Amino acid sequence: MCDAGRIRKHLKRHLWDRRATVLIPGYQASGTLGRLLVEGARRVKIQGEDVVVRARIRSMDVYSGHADAQGLTDWALARGPVAGKVFLAHGEPEALEALAARLAANGLPAGQIVIPRLDATFRLTRAAIEPVAGPARLLAPAAAREDWHNLRAQLLLDLDERLAAAPNDADREALIADLSRRLGGAQPGF
Repeated sequence: MCDAGRIRKHLKRHLWDRRATVLIPGYQASGTLGRLLVEGARRVKIQGEDVVVRARIRSMDVYSGHADAQGLTDWALARGPVAGKVFLAHGEPEALEALAARLAANGLPAGQIVIPRLDATFRLTRAAIEPVAGPARLLAPAAAREDWHNLRAQLLLDLDERLAAAPNDADREALIADLSRRLGGAQPGF
């Protein structure tokens, strides 16, 4: 998903280069750097820096490190009978719901299937699985939706693009003054 590890360093070093091709071999979740690239973002932020995307971005949707729905269903049902619950915790909401329906249609009682919400906590004992009340949500309310961090990053990228496209410094200063006025902040002292 290009959100952690050395890939970020490599992307930062090569995305600006028109001669480079970035091949993304698999699914990219919404809100990830990989998804932004696949969807055609022309600028991204990596490690706090704006990076212009000039490299060719290519993706292959035919490769996955995960089993397909039938493979997951077969695997889960082969472990039956299930005494407790089956937690479906990796995937986008629609895909998790579809897998839950498939498992239920293939004999796993719907009451044994749990799709935990983000930040949910459970106490697992031999006798029961109990939801535990916890602190306020720590992360975005839906993994498949961009949160305010993504929206802020996009706004800053858009602002930088508008400033770069302005024909002169006077127009740039006017744009910043207008934005400051709309935000109710102090007016820049140009």
